[in-house]
Amino acid sequence: MGTNFSDAAEREAFIQEKFKDLLDQIQDNYGRAIMEKLMERLDRTLIQFDEDVRLMLESLEKREEAYVAALPQLDAVREQFIAKERLEQENRIAEEAAKADTEAEESIEAAQEEPDDPDLADKAIIERLMKRQKQ
Repeated sequence: MGTNFSDAAEREAFIQEKFKDLLDQIQDNYGRAIMEKLMERLDRTLIQFDEDVRLMLESLEKREEAYVAALPQLDAVREQFIAKERLEQENRIAEEAAKADTEAEESIEAAQEEPDDPDLADKAIIERLMKRQKQ
């Protein structure tokens, strides 16, 4: 597994393992006091980094929980929208069919009033069938 940066001993062991050569050079060139100061700074940096990562992960977890909690509401809204769209489409189709029926009936009535042209009634029926076919 990884290093537990919350534990001071593990944190220090990690730093010493990874930076042993660097620390040896710093101690040789600048002395023990500078090396200890560097270790303190590295320790503070790792503590702050660990805290930042922990807070970030907690925030991410809370957002994930909020997202999961909101999913049923989003699904319900989506279903309502789909149902509304479906109903509106059905109403449009019904209105168009009623309009086509009215126009066809008017054409048939007009054809019945004019007995001189027997093809007019046939044309009205054909128009009505074609309008229904388009729907």
